[in-house]
Amino acid sequence: MKHVQTEMPKAFDPKAIEAGWYARWEKAGLFTASTKSDKPRYTICLPPPNVTGELHMGHALNGTVQDIWARYRRMTGHEVLFLPGTDHAAIATQNVIEKRLAKDGTSKEEIGRDAFAELVDEWYRTVGATIVSQYRVLGASLDWTRQRFTMDERYVRSVLTAFVAFYERGWIYRAPRIVNWCPHDQSAISDLEVKWQEHHDVLYFIKYPVEGGGDVTIATVRPETMLADTGVAVHPDDPRYRDLVGKTAILPLVGRKLPIVADEAVDPDFGTGALKVTPGHDPMDYDIGQRHHLEVINGMHPDGRMNVPGLRYDGLPGVEARKLVVEDLKKQGVLLKEEPYTHDVGHCDRCDAIIEPLVKDKGSLLVAPSGALTALPFHLLVTEKPAAAIPETIDGYRAAAWLVKRQAVSVLPSVSSLKALRAFARKDQAVKPMTGFGDPVFNPAQEPGGKRTASRSLASLAYTDFWQGAGVDRTRLALALPQLPDTAVELNAVAKDLSVAASDIHLGSDASETTVKHAPLADYRIVYFATHGLVADDVKGLAEPSLALSMPTQPSDLDDGLLTASEVAQLKLNADWVVLSACNTIAGDKPGAEALSGLARSFFYAGARALLVTHWAVDSEAATRLATATFDRLKEDPGLGRAEALRQAMLGYLNDASSPRNAYPAFWGPFALIGEGAAR
Repeated sequence: MKHVQTEMPKAFDPKAIEAGWYARWEKAGLFTASTKSDKPRYTICLPPPNVTGELHMGHALNGTVQDIWARYRRMTGHEVLFLPGTDHAAIATQNVIEKRLAKDGTSKEEIGRDAFAELVDEWYRTVGATIVSQYRVLGASLDWTRQRFTMDERYVRSVLTAFVAFYERGWIYRAPRIVNWCPHDQSAISDLEVKWQEHHDVLYFIKYPVEGGGDVTIATVRPETMLADTGVAVHPDDPRYRDLVGKTAILPLVGRKLPIVADEAVDPDFGTGALKVTPGHDPMDYDIGQRHHLEVINGMHPDGRMNVPGLRYDGLPGVEARKLVVEDLKKQGVLLKEEPYTHDVGHCDRCDAIIEPLVKDKGSLLVAPSGALTALPFHLLVTEKPAAAIPETIDGYRAAAWLVKRQAVSVLPSVSSLKALRAFARKDQAVKPMTGFGDPVFNPAQEPGGKRTASRSLASLAYTDFWQGAGVDRTRLALALPQLPDTAVELNAVAKDLSVAASDIHLGSDASETTVKHAPLADYRIVYFATHGLVADDVKGLAEPSLALSMPTQPSDLDDGLLTASEVAQLKLNADWVVLSACNTIAGDKPGAEALSGLARSFFYAGARALLVTHWAVDSEAATRLATATFDRLKEDPGLGRAEALRQAMLGYLNDASSPRNAYPAFWGPFALIGEGAAR
């Protein structure tokens, strides 16, 4: 006879009951969300626990609260997705496995990359399975059919796709920043992962000679970082150093000249009140350096060894280098004294290594919208709040922290297409300096002798009515387009600076589609267009963005006065630069501005290497000055990089005190650089 239990157990045994019920629920698909359901949808994404060990009480509490909400929503008629997943926690996992290897008397370097990767994968499989089983024991109603791990191939592809999309929209960008760097893990560490520990160190007082006589004494706990000093800062209200501001100190052991600047960030009560500024190795120093345009020197390798070529400390760990630096300072007689000093030092929360502030990513700032190329000229962006109120005069704006003061900027047509576009540029260099097209005749009846109204601005004009049937009524458009006589002055001035033959500059009726299409454009290093740019929203019936050239008396397929993007793409160029001046090609948020990105791409397809393009209507004098200054700087230093050359040209304009207008870039800053993917 079958035994029948007649008594209730004295104590509830969850292991005997809950596992069976959870298996039944899961088999019945009660936790699986249906994409075909008509019910209102409700989703909770489980914060993915790190695959570094077992779940703790915090995970249990959070999982329980979220499970209550998921079950409640199911009961109220919702289609619920409670999505499970785990996080690979790369740095934490690396440290756990490295500790295991150390116990076995080996290291990741000794066993090699492949063997270490296999250990990591095995760890993920083992610990990941433990975490999943713990959530099942907890009874969490997670949809296990959709379980994700942050290193899953599909997940990684989705993340990369999202990041590229955000990058192309300009929502994220790359720029130099000072970060918390762990020399052991060789990775940037978030502020939350830095733990502070009290250290008992030595404060060293070092005398820096001053040019012209005298000296200034600084105090530092890390004398080895002085090798990367690029300035000395004092508080502007500190009477001890007021006479030193503007002078130059000499860096002991190195001989580098250091500007002495006044900055309110300096604490007059610390040390001597004079601060050695090392922008590459201290967050506050970095900010001071940005405000005063001090050079950033990276004096340390990612693994914590000194990066000071030519000095005997090069390649040494920081602590060892410190001993030698102190020894050499004593020999030179510039180490005045040493004092005990107690302070907090940041350590990596994962491996306990001392954090080294380092500047990472020293390339040009890249911004790459996939829509309109940009809504605002970048040099008009102010990077920080001014320390004091800017004077109301226009000249006072010279003190503003314009972006151009600290960063070279390049706009890309598209991150994904840039590499492909580069393939169209020839490897050889063109032989002639420049050809240009400007001051086109939009209304042939006005030439010669007729009065030609000059205006570079299209903002007050709307060409929405200049169309006829499926095409553009060019006669009406020609009557409305403002003439650009000042572009002739601009082109001639640029041509003179570059020693361009007069026959290579095409003005008036000669600035036509016929001339452009018949010219040997591949012979020229610079191809310069100084004319209006038009988009479909400006001109009804215009199917693609175009450059307006001289209108022919009898339009034809070869020459109808509008050089379209598709016609540009068929040109044969070998140009280091294509300049689009006066055309307002970067049109910001206006409808149709996305098409202007297509115009820029067309020049790359034709073989251009980079474009200088106007943001908005600015006078020809400014366009001439910036274009020639940019070209001249690159000629003097070919390795400078196009973005940096343009930045320096803008800085020269900004710092020119001959006119108050020069202090405000909106008056003179027409150009943006398109197509420089990195500093060269």
